[in-house]
This record gives sequence, C-alpha cells and structure tokens, in this order.
Amino acid sequence: MFLRYLRGLAWLMAGLASQPLHAASLPPDCRAFGVNYFDVFSSLLANSTSTRTEDGFVELAAARVPFARFMATGFWPDELKLYSEDRDGYFRLMDRVFRAAENNGVGLIPSLFWNYSTVPDLVGEPVAKWGDPSSRTTAFARQYISDFVQRYKDSPVLWAYEFGNEMNLYVDLPNAAKLRPKTLPHKGTPEFRTAGDEITNEDLSVAYRIFVETVRKYDTRTLLSTGAGLPRKYAFNNAKSRSWKVDSEGEFRTMLGRHNPDDFGLLSFHVYPHHEHQYFGKASFGQLFDAIVSAAKHSGQLVFAGEFGASREVPAQRDAFEKLIHALDESGVNLAALWVYRFDYQSATFDVRPGGDTAWMLDRISAFNAQYAAKGRLCGLRN
Repeated sequence: MFLRYLRGLAWLMAGLASQPLHAASLPPDCRAFGVNYFDVFSSLLANSTSTRTEDGFVELAAARVPFARFMATGFWPDELKLYSEDRDGYFRLMDRVFRAAENNGVGLIPSLFWNYSTVPDLVGEPVAKWGDPSSRTTAFARQYISDFVQRYKDSPVLWAYEFGNEMNLYVDLPNAAKLRPKTLPHKGTPEFRTAGDEITNEDLSVAYRIFVETVRKYDTRTLLSTGAGLPRKYAFNNAKSRSWKVDSEGEFRTMLGRHNPDDFGLLSFHVYPHHEHQYFGKASFGQLFDAIVSAAKHSGQLVFAGEFGASREVPAQRDAFEKLIHALDESGVNLAALWVYRFDYQSATFDVRPGGDTAWMLDRISAFNAQYAAKGRLCGLRN
C-alpha cells in the first residue's frame, strides 16, 4: 500500500504529465480538488498584453492543481462588447486560456454566464427575459453557447461546461425588490431596476433548458454544471409561499434537484464555513454533504462543490478551512474548487497564491490529490 502511494505521488509530482481525461470519461468514483481562477479570462479583456494567464497555469501545474473553474465571459455588459464587435479577437483571447491550460495539463470548467444580468443588460432587456425562449437574451445566449462549444468541444482539458454562477440564489425571494442586480451605468447596466429584473424558478428552468439543448447540438458527451450555489435554507418555502420558513431535509433535496436537473451530469453547490448548522435540523457539514451526495447518487450525477474556502475574516481561518476540506473529503464529493486563486480584488479576504500567507491551502489541495492519485482515483489522470 505504501509503495502504491509513492507511485501515485510520483506520478502527481511529475507535473500531471498525462493530459486530463475528457469529462465524458470521468469515472463516478474519481476525486479532485481544484481552484477557481475566476478572472483568468476577464483579465485579458482588460489587458490583452498581460502574461498573467500563462504564468498562472504554470504555477497551478507546479502546485499540482488538476483543474480550474473560471468566468468564461465578461462580468459587466461593456466587457462583452469585444465579442459583439470583434468575435475573432474575443476568441483569440479565450484561446490563450485554453492553450495555457493545455500546455500545463490543467483541466478547465468554463462558466459561460457568470453574472446573470450581463446578457439581458447588454441586449437591453429586463433580467427575467431569461425565462422567455423568444427573447433577445436567450437568442444571444444560444449564439454564445454555439460559438463557444463548437470552438472548444475537442479540447483535451475541457472537463465540463457550466451555465453560470449562483443564479438559483435569486429566484422567488420574498424581498426580491431589495436584491435586484446591481447597477453600474458606466459599465453598461441600466440606471435603475424594475420588477422585470426579479426572477423565478420558472425563469431559471427555461434558461437551463436552453443551455442544455444548445450545448447538446454540438457536444453530446461533455459534462454540464448549472453553477448553482447551495439552495437557500428556505428555498422550497420561498417558492411555495414566499415565506422564510426553513426547509425540511426533504424540501432541501427537492430544491437541490430543481436547481440541478438530471440532464446536468454534475450536481453543483457552493459551501463556506457559515453554512454549517444553518440547514434542516442544524445540520453539520457531514449531514449536509450526506444529503447532497445521496441526492446525486439517486439522480446519477457526480458531485461538484464549485466553491469552497475560508476568508481571512473568518475566526480561526486555518481551523475553519481544515474542518471544511476534511468534511468534503470524507463525504465523497467528486470535484471541489477552492475560492479563489490569484484574485486581486479579494486580496484581503479569499485570495490564495503561491508565496502568499494562505499558500498552505494549495499545499492541502496538493496533499489530498496525492492521496487520490495513490489510490488510482484522481480525476484527470489515466489509471
């Protein structure tokens, strides 16, 4: 057993020499800890001469990180102008992300519509137009998905396509008028929001369906993720009666499935220290993850903790992080992505990078991946 561990560790230390498997080949018992490299593409939109993208993937490979989730678009409407005005130039920048990942053997999970208000704002519609299959919003989404999938579907580092980021956390809220998307007119948003910018579970379902149908026109095998966050602890009762009653475990599982339909091969959730003891029966991490993993097995999905981490603002940060990452490991979650790698905007909170004061988090990821490799279970390496 010890010799097998050493062989696995040596394989991992070789710099992920084998290319990541195509997502369709990910076995149901594989495991991997990766990172969120949130702005690896959007930073190129801001400064196309920067070498930050290439340098970052070299560092990730050296840190034995097998995959990265990233925002595969701009965050604000004005950051998508290049796509509208010079599509070839836009994708030449995206090509750099894929090429850097391929050169370093790091898998990618691109999230196509990270900020759910960006596309409606860009085309001049209220956000709820995600729920209208004949809207300009969904027409733009179909075109963007088509362009993206046809260009990258054969990349050896493509692990999954993701719809967006946590759109499910804004549906059917009793106080939706207070939580409408932020406005920054100089970045391309409208000056103010209306009730038309409040979304429902029905809008979400339409957006998901369009995403699946469009991807599958061109790629029938790659895994899909909704990018959903952990359903709000009262999501079922929000939808049912616009109340703040905390959901039962059964109701939680119902919403988990609704926010991660079966045709998405990955069941997505995001988890942080503050989520413990907030759900049904003051659930521990173990109880919460058991419910999630059980639901995924029932629906035939792999489990993707698309975000996890502990901010510098969390008391006893290292202890909180260790508790969370060990609970994820023990739960059997397939993929988990640390929030967040090299993100200057969160330098005081979540930012993690080699040589920084939280570089130990990368060491912990590497150690768990070495254990999975030794057992022949590390996602992305040929066994």
